[in-house]
Amino acid sequence: MTIIAGIYATQPDASPPNEAIEEIRALICRSSGHRRREFKSSRCFVAVVDMHALPAPGVAVGPGAGLAVVVGDPVVKQDGKRRFADRSGDAEYLREGLDDGEIGALASACGTFAGVHVPPHGQSLSLFVDKVGVRNLYVAVTPNAIVFATALRILEGLSIVPKQLDTASIIEQVALHWPLGRKTPYRDMFMLGPAEIFQCNDSTTTSTTYWHWPDDPPLPPDGHLEECHRSFLGAIEARLVPGRGSLAFLSGGLDSRTIVAGLHQFGETIDTINFAPPGTQDQIFARWFAERIDCHHREIPFGDIARSDQIMVVVSEFLRSNSAPDTYTPGRSIWSGNGGSVGVGHVYMTSVIVEHMRAGRLDNAVDAYMTAQGQAVTRRPLRRIPFDKFVDAPRSGLIAELTRIRARDPARAFYQFLMHNDQRRSLAAVYEDIDLHGLEFVLPFFDSDFLSTIYRIPIEQCIGHEFYNRWLRCFSEPAWTTPWQAYPGHAPCPIEVPDNLGYQFDRNFSRDWNRMMRERRLGRARIMLGSGRFPKDLISKSDIRVAALLCRMGSERLDYVIDKGYEYFRFAEKTAPH
Repeated sequence: MTIIAGIYATQPDASPPNEAIEEIRALICRSSGHRRREFKSSRCFVAVVDMHALPAPGVAVGPGAGLAVVVGDPVVKQDGKRRFADRSGDAEYLREGLDDGEIGALASACGTFAGVHVPPHGQSLSLFVDKVGVRNLYVAVTPNAIVFATALRILEGLSIVPKQLDTASIIEQVALHWPLGRKTPYRDMFMLGPAEIFQCNDSTTTSTTYWHWPDDPPLPPDGHLEECHRSFLGAIEARLVPGRGSLAFLSGGLDSRTIVAGLHQFGETIDTINFAPPGTQDQIFARWFAERIDCHHREIPFGDIARSDQIMVVVSEFLRSNSAPDTYTPGRSIWSGNGGSVGVGHVYMTSVIVEHMRAGRLDNAVDAYMTAQGQAVTRRPLRRIPFDKFVDAPRSGLIAELTRIRARDPARAFYQFLMHNDQRRSLAAVYEDIDLHGLEFVLPFFDSDFLSTIYRIPIEQCIGHEFYNRWLRCFSEPAWTTPWQAYPGHAPCPIEVPDNLGYQFDRNFSRDWNRMMRERRLGRARIMLGSGRFPKDLISKSDIRVAALLCRMGSERLDYVIDKGYEYFRFAEKTAPH
């Protein structure tokens, strides 16, 4: 399955209201040609849409009202190998385990997924997500019902769900790029946490964490590389579909490269896609690597990317227009390197943060992190009252999150924090609009067996891509003899890099990129200033006007005001009175 939405009546003799059911039917999928399946018990209504990106549906129907539905790919393993041929077997395994009350069955699933379980009697409901929580599942608890969906837009569109803005959460999102923990921009909705199973029995709800990061001692020093490589190749092998070929993103960095190198090692027929601005390291290094391993490589015209706010929709349309009619399917699985830079490269982790965490100085670790990432609540474009009230909210929230995390090495608590917040939210926009683009990401870097292996490597060896660069030599030669784009301040690429190529982390790396961003900001400023639902109690319209004027004149000095203002606006306007 690709999208799930549903409602559970919390009163014993009640049924889900028909109005809510009709709204779910209308909202679940915005593109045509996809069949909706529905499952209903006396207490629960579940609607699902499958865009056929994966070879088997994620539905297991049991006796009575029994049901398990999953989106994404659970990848249930046994002894390090995929246990079932596809996710239909995974769904059946999870249904049987949860029918028997064994939530530990979820711990065998190593993929990225979200799901729903209804037992045979049909009177209760369980919702669950993967161990990092990458495949988001949103929940709203109302007086007489629990409503859930794998896209926040569905809950936003339901009349049964109140939509009260959580100002502190919105300010966290703008300052940090995501709200902390289970929060959403709304007081009445939350997102399941990592490895969470949320169970509902009448109006009683319980939340359980079914998996924890390993508390095992570090791996022996002489086995790090081999164990990591074995585990990563196992993550790739568990997700291969025999005879289908592999479609993959390929950038100029390491994450997508290691995936494509792994696929190449398995003898896969590989098609690669790049959508970087022209003349950049991201574009040219991807092209060079694709040539060296002789895979079919395509570059999406950057003008198409620049004209849209929805990059994955552009990618999907490019694939459709470049495929033979008899081979194209609306849903496609595509290998993606998300999770690699933080999970393996330890981006955002520094020796200073490690030192503070081990000394118990959480506040200093948070200050070091926020300073390095430029994360702060800025005075503009906020009004004075919300600024004064919430200026310290993100910092306080970060400290509170870290306080709740336990790890044998306190520095690994910060790693967990990054995986559970930054990485857990990293693909939210992709899954929010998956009904429009149909791209199901295949994500071996989020394989929980692989992450558990990385977690046991001493963190000092991982910071700054040091371990990553050494691991790269475990792949065949083109992977480490072709230049790659390195992070600033991290282990450099040891191969000479041409100095005439745009560098992603240079503010002026691409004129095309800068032009796109300028046009996008001006468009967003026009939307905000022309809206009849401008949140004037939260942000200043005059600040937006001044920032737009400077942007139009070519100055970047107040670009952040438009960027932050639009983030505040896009949620606040949904809750403003008509």
